[in-house]
Amino acid sequence: MPPPFHIFNKDSKLSNLLANADKIFKENNKAVVVVVTYNAKGKPISQGSGFIVRPDGAVITNYHVISNAVDIAVKAGDKVLKVEGLLYIDKENDLVILKIKGKELPTAAAAVNNEDLTL
Repeated sequence: MPPPFHIFNKDSKLSNLLANADKIFKENNKAVVVVVTYNAKGKPISQGSGFIVRPDGAVITNYHVISNAVDIAVKAGDKVLKVEGLLYIDKENDLVILKIKGKELPTAAAAVNNEDLTL
């Protein structure tokens, strides 16, 4: 029986994809944030990642991360930023866009070509 996975060599498309992932991370890591949610007693109840998509503070994360929150904070580097509101909610696709207080924030700008994802 063959193994349940394929072993790729250094010249494979997977290696190229991983190199692209490393490049994307290096170019965008300052825009990656941690979203922390709190209950009514101020205790943390969940945490997830997200990324800043506009310099004025629009952050994309997963809806399930914030769904039971009374309060939400976003950690960007060494700063903790308050969430001013929700700009967009899509429960079906598990997405939400938060608005954090900030100006001239670093944004994620990478896009992946669909051909890069073909293994």
